[in-house]
Amino acid sequence: MMARLAEALNVPRSDIAVMPDPTNTMEEARLLKPLLSGKKFVLVTSAFHMTRALKLFTAQGLNPIPAPVDFKILSRVPFSLKPSAKALQTSQIAIHEYLGLAWAWIKKKLT
Repeated sequence: MMARLAEALNVPRSDIAVMPDPTNTMEEARLLKPLLSGKKFVLVTSAFHMTRALKLFTAQGLNPIPAPVDFKILSRVPFSLKPSAKALQTSQIAIHEYLGLAWAWIKKKLT
């Protein structure tokens, strides 16, 4: 989907790298290193995921330019005790990212 958006924004297809085989971001950074080493490139990922993705790509010695997408809009009420499916989903995404950062740190992949 992001590749189609880039094409719609007139990014040449030859400048778009889509990695269908990696199973996680750390593996994706390792696979892209030979292709992107020494070059600046736009790293497109969800806003929630951008912090971890940037750390993993820079740990590989790469120079990403962050382009976060898929922002989550907070409600006008900053805090609510009322449970909701959306709040549960947001919590799940945040926990996933924090655990991913911790796992990468444990594996000593972050600088």
